[in-house]
Amino acid sequence: MELISQLSQYDFVEISYLAKGSFATVYKCLDKEQQPNIILVIDSINECQNRLKMSDILKDVHNCHILKQLNNINLNSKVLIGKYYSIEMRDQMKTLSLSQKLDFFRELLVLVKQVHDKGVYHMDLKPSNIMVQDGKPVLIDFGQSVTEAEVDSVLNTSAYAPKHDVYSCNVIPEKFDIYCLGNMLHEIYIGQPLPAPINLLSRQYHQLQDKVGIIATHLISGMTCRDQTQRLTINQCIKHPLFAQQIQSSLENFSFEEIISKYEQDLDIPQVIKSAGNSDFFAGEGATFSYADIGNQCCTLGQTLNLYDFCGDMALSRIQSCDVSVEDQK
Repeated sequence: MELISQLSQYDFVEISYLAKGSFATVYKCLDKEQQPNIILVIDSINECQNRLKMSDILKDVHNCHILKQLNNINLNSKVLIGKYYSIEMRDQMKTLSLSQKLDFFRELLVLVKQVHDKGVYHMDLKPSNIMVQDGKPVLIDFGQSVTEAEVDSVLNTSAYAPKHDVYSCNVIPEKFDIYCLGNMLHEIYIGQPLPAPINLLSRQYHQLQDKVGIIATHLISGMTCRDQTQRLTINQCIKHPLFAQQIQSSLENFSFEEIISKYEQDLDIPQVIKSAGNSDFFAGEGATFSYADIGNQCCTLGQTLNLYDFCGDMALSRIQSCDVSVEDQK
């Protein structure tokens, strides 16, 4: 094969075909240090340039897949190379408890925020594009990624993407990624992505609440709202009460309304309460929620009003530990 013969100048060995995607053919090889690498053979110059541009922007973000171009390859296609990762997110999830899965997912949220802070939006987030290294998430395949100034048309119609956004004329790239992530969180709990956006107060909403509990439903529905302007921001997702369940300490009972109210206050979300039958609506910056019959829902949280005051990327401040249990999730 012409490609393999030309790659010999780089001392690659054991070159093997892996897969062919929409934009690239993928190979695996070992370099002269016997480290595994992935090789992408890309026909489109624009596709190649976009991947290299994103790699340059994200080169300082830990756990993003960085690609470099191989020169001196005399082919019509462009050839890129990067590190090979052997473990996909789905494989990792099979080995983890629910608590560990939520820890992993929150780390993924933090990683996506770091990418967004660089002005890049992935636009193709799905389990097969999340790899694992040392138990941590790694983002790969920035082939469809955009900067905010470049959002003209979106081609992604995968099972995790908000197809209703794709067909709209004004895609909000951050909220596009949030929807994909919400779908992945739904799959962590249910085993598959959502068939359609969650319509608040619908049968689908209440069925999900019965299965995963009210706090998990709050986050999933906030991330996968049909109206992209009403979806949670990445910061709101990271600071959601669902992830406070991973902390351990002394216990005190708070109502669900108090938990959500505290969450929104900590994020400076103005609270507006309207009545709709037996439902309460909490609306604010980037988020609208509704709940039915929540009066008897109760959570056990640690003795602090600063439970959701997160410090830095990963740590809760002012709390040594706390244990949370939701009656629905027993």
